[in-house]
Amino acid sequence: MSKKLWVVSLVISLVLTLGLAPVALAAPPTPQLLAGVDINTESGNVVCSTLAGTANVTSFNPEQPGSWGGESGGGAVTAFPGDSDDAGYIELEWDEGKARHIIVRVLDGIADDSFNVYVKNPGGNWALVYSYSADPSTTEYWVEHHIYSFPAGKGQGPYIHMKIEPTSVGWSGFNTWGQLAVDYVEVWSR
Repeated sequence: MSKKLWVVSLVISLVLTLGLAPVALAAPPTPQLLAGVDINTESGNVVCSTLAGTANVTSFNPEQPGSWGGESGGGAVTAFPGDSDDAGYIELEWDEGKARHIIVRVLDGIADDSFNVYVKNPGGNWALVYSYSADPSTTEYWVEHHIYSFPAGKGQGPYIHMKIEPTSVGWSGFNTWGQLAVDYVEVWSR
């Protein structure tokens, strides 16, 4: 190879390397909390604290006093005796940004706390976006569930309407404790 051709090749290689370097080194965008709600039980009532955006929470029942996965009053249950609908509903809205990730913190308790999460699709129908099969052990612990694929996360507007529904209601302690404790729900941009 001639010296001139070698120098031209070297210059082209350097230009390409330096030109692509910023793309290769660019950090991905930082995930943004778009909307969220912390659901608690205080003095026998369900109390919700908005973490971001706006939230509307319905059909949840207070936790009974006691230890729930090592915490007291850290959530509310979706199913309770006398409640005509075992599901809990959460509507979250925010100003701008696309939802790409939902985090739901739920107690996997001593009952069969298996559940499904639904999101309303553009047609107004509930679309199943996540299912969880509970751990059959008798240990209670809180689990963060990460949901990445759901209809409302595809640019359908700055809102999500969710339904969290237990799939196996009715255990020996149901009349006292209810079932399926939820602590918080968050919607993220990534």
